[in-house]
Amino acid sequence: MTTTKTKGRIADLRAAVTAEQYGTCGIGHTRWATHGVPSESNAHPHQSHSGRFTLVHNGVIDNYRQLQATYLNGVNLKSDTDTEVVVQMMDVFAKDGLSTEEIFRAVLNELAGSYAFGLIDMQREGELFFAKNKSPLLIGVGNDAMMLASDAMAVIRQTDQFVEINDREMGVLTAESYHLFDGDTNEVVVRAPYTAAIDADDVEKGMYPHYMMKEMDEQPGVIRRIVQKYQAKDGSFTIDADLMAAINAADRLYIVACGTSYHAGLIGRKLIEEKAGIPVEVVVASEFGYDMPLLSAKPVFLFISQSGETADSRQVLVKIKQLGHTAITLTNVAGSTLSREASHTLLLHAGPEIAVASTKAYTAQVAVLSILAETLGKANGHTQTNDMVHELGIVANAMQTIIDEKEQIQQLVHDYVATTRNAFFLGRGVDYFVSLEAALKLKEISYIQAEGFSSGELKHGTIALIEDNTPVIALITQPHTQLQIRSNCSEVQSRGAHVATVVTESLAQPEDTFVIPNTALELTPLVSVVFTQLFAYYAALARDCDVDKPRNLAKSVTVE
Repeated sequence: MTTTKTKGRIADLRAAVTAEQYGTCGIGHTRWATHGVPSESNAHPHQSHSGRFTLVHNGVIDNYRQLQATYLNGVNLKSDTDTEVVVQMMDVFAKDGLSTEEIFRAVLNELAGSYAFGLIDMQREGELFFAKNKSPLLIGVGNDAMMLASDAMAVIRQTDQFVEINDREMGVLTAESYHLFDGDTNEVVVRAPYTAAIDADDVEKGMYPHYMMKEMDEQPGVIRRIVQKYQAKDGSFTIDADLMAAINAADRLYIVACGTSYHAGLIGRKLIEEKAGIPVEVVVASEFGYDMPLLSAKPVFLFISQSGETADSRQVLVKIKQLGHTAITLTNVAGSTLSREASHTLLLHAGPEIAVASTKAYTAQVAVLSILAETLGKANGHTQTNDMVHELGIVANAMQTIIDEKEQIQQLVHDYVATTRNAFFLGRGVDYFVSLEAALKLKEISYIQAEGFSSGELKHGTIALIEDNTPVIALITQPHTQLQIRSNCSEVQSRGAHVATVVTESLAQPEDTFVIPNTALELTPLVSVVFTQLFAYYAALARDCDVDKPRNLAKSVTVE
């Protein structure tokens, strides 16, 4: 058995593997540092001192220090990771007469936290053991191989057949078969594969320099696909009747999300409250899960997650299901954990999103939320709604208009943020919600310290940060707040800020910086955000950053 590890990119590992290294069973893991700095010693796989057991792990073992003190006193560890504690415990538990399964189960019973494990035992050649709790893990069923993956897209070129693994389940793979067991009772679990609805061609970059650019360019098509998927034969939108009934029976809808999905939820709240008259609260999953407020009498929960594997959201889902409440998941991945465990699912139909910074999944979330709001509004007769099919068609065309202005946006990046350390986005109402997403996109891929603010809050502290040439990008798309935002722009300009205004055509003035096409007022976030996505992209390029794989970030946040 050979082990090769390195820090850095996959390309670095590929270069380190020699032609002589060959095998029919292997494990590997791309690790983001949770315990210990990125280094070769902290990289996976980890091996027990005897050399018998080799382990990879996605997740976090909460009690690893206590386990180390209890079972590994005097054992010299080679890394700073929680994972090595687990594999060294395999040696400790490897008593005479115990099978690998019994050793593995005994160790698992000691663990608190989340894990997706892949384990090789040198005494069981050609077998790969696995276990899952809270972290995502799937069995891939190929024609001449079996495989494990945390995401179907990782192995979609090898197979489109996958078997779900539930929490507290474990098992073993060979090249020809898979066996699944309940980790607590050891009872055999029989579960047939399902077909992943992913086209392998969709995960290719094609002629694009980056996945992010490809995915931004795909947004007009995504909007049209969503309309097609949710449109009934009579031209109206249709949503699952049981899902609709659950929301209409609620006295409050709680939207639970993180990061970009949280920003989409803020826009969804406004859409649902205005169109359907249903009270909505938007909460950050990581806060809500550990500090749950007093809930309303009949709540329903809507979880928004691009991947459907977001750990912070899932721990909330588990808790609200224990309380007997209804859960709905809005996700891009059918068969994902949040989708499987919720009562209902709304799919985004955005296609695979590879770049870490979400673009088309975000706009798909807002589009589906607009369709949900429209459908709820028509069902309960709360408001006279617009023709959303037609309006989303206008949005798709407006998106394309902005995408076609890439050169102008690239020049604005050069003029405003090419060398700056920080930047601010301003707005009010839905423009404020977009400013939050704009700042997140800029900071996560260009590493510029960016913040989104409600422009009315400037004089309550934020304006102290404005100095000569501070870039300020103001979003102006709503007639009832445009004068206030323009006044706020004058305030920061008088203090030396370098201000750019992004304005809808109907509100544009000669001095405005960038004009976006008109759309229905409630749908302007779908259009203005495309400008901010491209702005962030070109800012990252200007600073020679890795656009698709920004430092310290992962596509799916699978640990709390």
